Amino acid sequence: SLAMDSSIDGITTNPTLMRASGVTNYMTFAKAAVESAGGKSLSLEVFSDDHKEMIIQAKILSRLSNSVFVKVPIINSLNISSIDVIKSLAKEKINLNITAILTKEQIDICKKSLLIDSKAYISIFAGRIADTGRDPIPFIKYAINLFKEYKNVEILWASTREVFNIYEAARCGCHIITVSPTLIKKIKL
Repeated sequence: SLAMDSSIDGITTNPTLMRASGVTNYMTFAKAAVESAGGKSLSLEVFSDDHKEMIIQAKILSRLSNSVFVKVPIINSLNISSIDVIKSLAKEKINLNITAILTKEQIDICKKSLLIDSKAYISIFAGRIADTGRDPIPFIKYAINLFKEYKNVEILWASTREVFNIYEAARCGCHIITVSPTLIKKIKL
């Protein structure tokens, strides 16, 4: 039902949220999510730490719809860089959502990994950056400036904590912000 809201341009999820929601069959969920999204952008994450398996999963997810963006963490859960996976998928012209970005060095890695015509979201975990006592806005601005020549790359403010973050993201020129259903309800305040 959220996909029908005209103020929402896309939907995202991740394996942790899906497990918490009781999803037991990922592909059944992914196909239903594509249908529910109604052509709006949908980010679906790979769940393997093995690079070859990540690429296989990304290809399967990308074939579900042209509106699917495959989420690939910049560093997997074993703390190993996913740069080779990202480069490979960019060459295959797969829509990417490079996620869990916490540093300017990781933003630089994204630029080195993508092609000028790549279609991608650079998901900067602004909320987690702020949790460490650092202001996330310089990271967002850095990424916006770094990718200004990339017409199909958008900077995404992720791990949003409060409604105020929506205003912060807008003021610094961020292209996209992820907002939970709980925060969407609070916007009316």
